[in-house]
Amino acid sequence: NTFYSPNNMLLVVAGNFEPDKIMELIKSNKELNSKDKGQSIKQKDYKEPFEVNEKYKEIAFPNISIPKVATNIKLSLKDVKDKYEYSTYIMALVSLMFGSSSDFKEEMLVKKYITSFSAGSMMVDDYFIIEFYAESEKPKDFIEKLIDNFKNIKITKEQLERYKKVK
Repeated sequence: NTFYSPNNMLLVVAGNFEPDKIMELIKSNKELNSKDKGQSIKQKDYKEPFEVNEKYKEIAFPNISIPKVATNIKLSLKDVKDKYEYSTYIMALVSLMFGSSSDFKEEMLVKKYITSFSAGSMMVDDYFIIEFYAESEKPKDFIEKLIDNFKNIKITKEQLERYKKVK
């Protein structure tokens, strides 16, 4: 009743049709044209704690042959003036350090810490979250290497220029 009312929705029409007939159909639809605005949308202000809920947890699944690893790094955006500019820099950093052609990924594959790896990021409220997913027979060792690599950031000018050209 709140989210799926006409005043909170968009109608998109695509395909081979006659615009006048579609407009006539829309105008004749009583529900679409009702004055009832429905319930107003109220968003709760949830204060996400910065502290990590669980530092490490293993869950056993009987049918998985290679363990899956998921870990995140949470960055506060509370004091950041331009969140979107900041996120652009962080996404570049993640791509350079952990992307598909990164030295880190290559080293982890060669040394058999992982069999697959991906990194991503997202902005949620006042936080920027960097996500890492891998398949690894040595999950704790992999996470340790990941954190160590993150703490010792080294990006060359050539890497940055290559990244800019790709984008």
